[in-house]
Amino acid sequence: MPILDNMNIDISLNEVCKRLHMKPDSNVSEIQPLLDVAMPLIEPRVLYDVCYIEEKLEDTIIADGVRFKSRVLRKNLDRVERIFPFVITLGSKLGEKQTAGSDLLENFYLDTIGNVALNSARKHLKRHLESQFAIEKISSMAPGSLSDWPIEEQGPLFNLLGDVHASIGVKLTASVMMIPAKSISGVYFPTGNTIAKMVSAQDKTYNLRLTSQSTGGSVFNINAILAGDLDFGIAQSDRQYQAVNGLAEWKEKGPQKNLRAVFSIHPEAVTLVAADDAGIKTIADLREKRVNIGSIGSGQRQNALDALAAQLDGLVDLTLERFDGDYRVEHAGGAD
Repeated sequence: MPILDNMNIDISLNEVCKRLHMKPDSNVSEIQPLLDVAMPLIEPRVLYDVCYIEEKLEDTIIADGVRFKSRVLRKNLDRVERIFPFVITLGSKLGEKQTAGSDLLENFYLDTIGNVALNSARKHLKRHLESQFAIEKISSMAPGSLSDWPIEEQGPLFNLLGDVHASIGVKLTASVMMIPAKSISGVYFPTGNTIAKMVSAQDKTYNLRLTSQSTGGSVFNINAILAGDLDFGIAQSDRQYQAVNGLAEWKEKGPQKNLRAVFSIHPEAVTLVAADDAGIKTIADLREKRVNIGSIGSGQRQNALDALAAQLDGLVDLTLERFDGDYRVEHAGGAD
């Protein structure tokens, strides 16, 4: 089960002041020292999983054998086939700092800093899911956020994720509250189903309805269509060309002649992005550098390999990294 624990949580003074509704010209000198104290105490960790919806009832969904009762959740998942339950925590050290303190105002400021950090970790997870699973757009719901989906539904959510305490140190009390207190839980689900919605809107004319499914990208889609698991998918044109002609991933299987292109969406350029201080101006400058080439199965990865092989006469001088498609890794010093 995936755990994210190497997140770069960067909180600015402006973000905290905005959450505190403090005006830019007000005296915020007491906030920065507390921010400096809080940041080393924040240890964000995320546990999530990919779960498939097995059954949809009138006001209930069943995912991986676990039942969730909410009419709103059921409505939001009407055309969704899989969900991403999650728990996010900042660890216990920030809470212990607050408990040890007696200054109510200082504790309020520290609590606000923690809330901003939790929101930053949640955004990190959102970006990770969108990139890793090639999702156009995702939304979330949390137990207790609506009277229709009460806080008691935390129990089933934790059941989906197994031993959350052993994984990231978060446990659920008898009153379904999470410890450490600076923890949140919920369910992410895809909402960017534009093509499926456009086609399904004309179902009376064409007698055709589509449901969208988040996948790993071009290679996955092509292989799923060939296997009969998908009827229709989106892929980069060069990847389809390789499949039809038995190249790249399909070299051993041979030409896949049963694929057909229905329409093209947009042209796509290969873009090389480098850190300011990496000294990279051309592809040739990538020698002896750490290069993020994209997720396995994505068109981006093969584009990167093709470009590098064409320009560098091989890849022996490169350290190729994947980083689960996290586009912020360059700012964290993980790649050049």
